[in-house]
Amino acid sequence: MDDALKASDERREAERLAALRGLDILDGAVNPPALARLVRLAAKLFDAPKAAIALVDETRIWRAAYLGYSSPEAPRRGDLADRVVATNAPIDLAAPIRDGEGRPLGALVVEGPGMGGPASDDDLLALTDLAELAAEALCGPCAKAPTLESERLDLAVEAMKVVHPEAGLNEAGVATLHFHGREPPDEHPSECPPDAAWSSGDDFTDRG
Repeated sequence: MDDALKASDERREAERLAALRGLDILDGAVNPPALARLVRLAAKLFDAPKAAIALVDETRIWRAAYLGYSSPEAPRRGDLADRVVATNAPIDLAAPIRDGEGRPLGALVVEGPGMGGPASDDDLLALTDLAELAAEALCGPCAKAPTLESERLDLAVEAMKVVHPEAGLNEAGVATLHFHGREPPDEHPSECPPDAAWSSGDDFTDRG
């Protein structure tokens, strides 16, 4: 491997591990209600004996919530979640759990006899939805990666500010944001803290 490419990969992995450990969830209590619900939903949806929210640490897998496995911890090498993190893309019935910067912290995995192989488009959509809910539960609402629509909307907001800099965001701009289900930007935004903690009482199954 080219030295520059290897250094880049090592840097990305170091950043990913720092983001994961910043959540302060590794080695903590397993199966908090907000995460356990998602695992149960995944197992039920695919009629599978095993499902987990599997976080990929340096040399191990830590299952923050799981069903059907004997232990929350397993070796990293060869694990399905490790393969997902390596590609940052779905593999079989597993989808990456990403933070707000798009870093794959782990995967929502569903496993069982005869469940390997490519998933259907509908299955991938369902897995991705559950993985995004897991990311929000772990990292807070800032975990959702920006979409093309949200990026276009942000550009439109900035354009409105340029046209009317003395007035900031005008009424039309605020109405546009509300139409898209967005709130006007904070004049003094703060970064989403790395431990923007999930609440054990949050119910992510009621989101419509």
